[in-house]
Amino acid sequence: MIGRFFVAVAFCIGAALPVSADVQTILKHKHWQVFYMTDPGRSAVCVASVFVSDKVHFSIGSNGSGPLRMTMVDNRFKETRRAKTVSVNYQIDKQRPWVNTNVAFKGNSVSWEMPNNQENAQFMAEIIAGQDLLVWADWAQYDYRFSLRGSQAAMQALISCISKI
Repeated sequence: MIGRFFVAVAFCIGAALPVSADVQTILKHKHWQVFYMTDPGRSAVCVASVFVSDKVHFSIGSNGSGPLRMTMVDNRFKETRRAKTVSVNYQIDKQRPWVNTNVAFKGNSVSWEMPNNQENAQFMAEIIAGQDLLVWADWAQYDYRFSLRGSQAAMQALISCISKI
């Protein structure tokens, strides 16, 4: 079920949602946008996305009962990928890097879950306090740097949205 939500995350800008999906923008602040979405089955998800461009973004979301899910979207992924699963590394400022292995490709995105609540809280705190998010992988031709300006307002809106689901 969570996978279905994040098909919608590969979503918001640049990819079409199903006609019957409902997307509401909750917040637009600096580089961030926060969305509340329902799919055709009326399942809800809240997503905060930080954009480099309309074709490259990093998203954090939840359906309220499951773990946080991270999604990295880049239209160039279709050109660069060689494997169906990969490792993804991400780091906020000079903090300890986070590493996720066995991350699955889906179209022009990779996504993974952070199932541990303590890690969720630590990651959110780093996002709020951070200046930059760096995402990289050995398979990619690119490193990605996302500005975290505005992340405090975005994470507050995301948490508020999730708490209402």
